[in-house]
Amino acid sequence: MDIEAITNKFNEGLQAYLGEAEYDFDLESLRLSIRISGTKWSGIVDKPIAKFLIDLDRRLTEELRGAGVDIPLSEHGLIALKIEEGSLEAFLQYSKGILSQLDKMTLRDKILILAGILTALGIIYGPDIIDKLNAVKVEEVHARIEEGKSKERLDTIKAFTTVLQSERELQQPLRALIDKMSPDDKISLPGHKEGVTKEVAKKTLAKGTRQKPKRYYIDHRYIVHDLLTKNPKNWQITLVYGDVAFRAKLLITTEEMTALLTAFNEAQVKGANISPDLHVTAEINEKGITSAEVVGLGAARENSRKLSEVLAIEGALKASK
Repeated sequence: MDIEAITNKFNEGLQAYLGEAEYDFDLESLRLSIRISGTKWSGIVDKPIAKFLIDLDRRLTEELRGAGVDIPLSEHGLIALKIEEGSLEAFLQYSKGILSQLDKMTLRDKILILAGILTALGIIYGPDIIDKLNAVKVEEVHARIEEGKSKERLDTIKAFTTVLQSERELQQPLRALIDKMSPDDKISLPGHKEGVTKEVAKKTLAKGTRQKPKRYYIDHRYIVHDLLTKNPKNWQITLVYGDVAFRAKLLITTEEMTALLTAFNEAQVKGANISPDLHVTAEINEKGITSAEVVGLGAARENSRKLSEVLAIEGALKASK
């Protein structure tokens, strides 16, 4: 399949999940192939190929489990390569014994697994998918809150963020394989028919993250400066941490919103502020916090980092608004 057909297949599954429809993925049907031609590449599994598979399987498993996907334990791992004769032509497929276990998984977890695989191969990009999920969240989730189905949607979006913010880490095994190529070798990446040089292939993989703000978990105890809740499809909050103030979207459940609003109003009557522990996911570059979302309340998540540390890493200004 070409890139458009593969991404359409993924989007069909995503829309099926959001619409609570039946859908199933078949990784083999996507024919995700990697073809390398050159004098030192043939249809065998040698050291570079074995290392690529082991590293890719390990990174996928780690990232997916970190997002809450219950990857089955298997001595064969999650994925395998089917090698065909001639120059190296490897097709990605599920490993032996894993299919029966995947059949028992929820559609949500299957989508997350496929998202991780497609991201690792440079077919879909984290920022694009997260933007799509967030657009759905704003337009649909708040309208469905009274049906009690919003929490699962929000949890899924958090899981996607966890997986897709590690885009470069997921792509590292493929980058390492490309690095083993000689200047005259050609590689055809999944979804592409034509072979390209290693330098062109590297730029293709870099396309998704180049010049984009990085996404971080910056969970802290923030001072809440104001809450804007008149528009149920666009709740907003202004947060203060030290000398940094910024506006964020509120993407939390009805119960969390009620508790937050009640505490805020009670504090306002007394002329005081509230300082809840908040889960904040933000995009940050050298200009500061370019966008932010409050996605939950409670103790900091495992991958959370200090806001001051992140701003220093990105060389950002001291204040973001």
